[in-house]
Parts: sequence; C-alpha cells; structure tokens
Amino acid sequence: MVRAPPSPTPEPALGSRPQRRVAHRLDERQWHDGLGKRLRVVGRLERARPLLEKLGTTITYIGDHGAGQVAKACNQIVQVVNIEGIAEAMLFARANGVDCSTVLRALQAGFAGSKMLDLMGPKMAGRDFAAGIEARLHQKDYGLILEMAHEAGLAMPAVAIVAQQLNALVGQGWGKQDTSALLKVLEAANGRSSD
Repeated sequence: MVRAPPSPTPEPALGSRPQRRVAHRLDERQWHDGLGKRLRVVGRLERARPLLEKLGTTITYIGDHGAGQVAKACNQIVQVVNIEGIAEAMLFARANGVDCSTVLRALQAGFAGSKMLDLMGPKMAGRDFAAGIEARLHQKDYGLILEMAHEAGLAMPAVAIVAQQLNALVGQGWGKQDTSALLKVLEAANGRSSD
C-alpha cells in the first residue's frame, strides 16, 4: 500500500508499473472526520478487501489509481467550505447581538444541520480553537486542490476564497490551531475582537 501525500496530479502511472508477484500497489488516501474516525479510500479494492476488513468497517471503491486522491480532495472541499460557512454564521450572529450557542441549536435542528456543524459550531461558540486537525494541514490540501482545479480548467470560487482564508489564518500564526480558527480570521478582517 502506498501512502504518499497527495500531489496535484493523480497517479495512474503507479498502478501500471511492472510488479513482482509479492507486491501489489493500492491507491490509498486517508483522512480524519474530526470525530476520531479515520476514513480510507483505496483503489484495487477487491484484491485488498480481506486486509482492509481487518483495518476498518467502511470500505468504498472509488476507481482506478488517482481516484482516491480526487475523493480525498472532494472531502476536504466539502468539509472546509462548510467550516467557513459556520464561521461566517457565528460572526453574523454575534455581530447582530444574538447568542451563538442559541443560534447553533436552532441550526442543528434544521436543514443547516451537519456533522461538521455539530463539531465546529460548539468549538466556535465556546472559543475553543485547540486543534482536532491543525489548520495548516487544510491549507496544504487547499493549495493542492487549487492546482488540481487549475490543471482541470475549473473555476472553483468557494475553494479559492477558503484557500485565501486559510492562508490568512496561517499568516496570523494560527496554523497549529483547529480550522475552527477561521472564525478568528473573519473577526480580524472585520475589526472585531477575537475574545
């Protein structure tokens, strides 16, 4: 199993290299869901299924070599764009004199509810920016995602904005804090007190 950091270009060539009888390549990407669960995406699934079933319970075949990398990038897009939206909602509530925890409970019960809101909303409302996942890692991922999007000829405005916010977060020296610290970036940009 090859577990290299993602690159901007998927790696189909790795799977086409000649292989010895004892070694097989898998395209495996892994990420954490922020709730203590490790998720894996693996190419060449059926051959590896017996081993993978010993390592985890949810096993999903995405596609040939490079597909796992794309799936991980999709995961990061959805997660961190969501975190930015939560940060903006918390800033908006506070700026309008509404208690963030109360707004959070209302959002969780409606269509805005999500696992990410359940995880990041209380951290932002309670101003707990201790890292679950360090924001600098999301910044690195977003740099790669933008490169991949550029190579594919895609405009991705939400990704571009979030990448700027992550760059600002790291630039402020908050890169080892949780990505929920995107709230602090918004507060600083709006001249609002961080605490």
